[in-house]
Amino acid sequence: MAGGGRNGTSNNNRAVEARYQPKHPFLSGGIAGGLEICLTFPFEYVKVQLQLQEKGKGTPQFKGPLHCATQTLRHSGILGLYVGLPPWLTFALPRSAIRFTTFERVSEWLQEGQGKLDAVNALAAGTVAGAIESATCLTPLQNIQIKMMQMDRGFVYALGEILRREGLRNGFFSGLWPTVVKGAVNNCIRFGLYNETAAALRRSCGDSPDEALAAGAVFGIGAAAGAVSAVVTHPIDTVKSNLQGLSAGKYSGSLDCARKIIASSGVSGLFRGLSPRICRVCLEIGLQFSLYDSICRCL
Repeated sequence: MAGGGRNGTSNNNRAVEARYQPKHPFLSGGIAGGLEICLTFPFEYVKVQLQLQEKGKGTPQFKGPLHCATQTLRHSGILGLYVGLPPWLTFALPRSAIRFTTFERVSEWLQEGQGKLDAVNALAAGTVAGAIESATCLTPLQNIQIKMMQMDRGFVYALGEILRREGLRNGFFSGLWPTVVKGAVNNCIRFGLYNETAAALRRSCGDSPDEALAAGAVFGIGAAAGAVSAVVTHPIDTVKSNLQGLSAGKYSGSLDCARKIIASSGVSGLFRGLSPRICRVCLEIGLQFSLYDSICRCL
């Protein structure tokens, strides 16, 4: 993974690292993803609620992240913050498993069996992993989640209604391209930053490239990489959420959606829900990298 560091003894100081090779990336990634989403989903719920609000149509229902969370707790209790969780749990194992397995396999192919992975190849492997994860799992997952939240219905009922109203393509794969672009950029940043920062930390401590980092260090590096990716890709995420909602028909595409959000709310409209997303992504990526690393080594 993600777990390796650079070879600090290299005479020409190339950005190349010998890497710890996980033996069970599919299983480890799936377990890590399922544990993580149960802890972080309330932030996802709040983020989406804020992204779907529109200015210019009366008083907004929610004034901000804290107001959204407190209002939801007041009216629906703690379970209200978990509306839309079932699709995340359903896709948790395949989503994380595909992401980490693809990264490892593409990394192995790019490093051509030499046990080394340079920074450019780490970025490329992360990009491919994010694109495949988004196209196969994240797009249908988030379509179901967002529509469930708007319908305020259960998982099975929502699936039937989505199919009946919108069909397979529009119901489950709306917003495909912004989701794929967001996923590719996210994982390019996350895997690239994680690998480079972990390598630098090992060099500074004089550790071998495959030495396990402390869980706290892995969490911190992952959280920092997640925060950077969240800020960079949030406008794409906002467009994606609106294209996957029940009112997506008023947009002719991604650019039209972005233009209309800016026209009604200004550029700041593209950043609605950023603070809860940063909180969730920091926890998500920190937990996923630390859990993945620990589970891989245990297995």
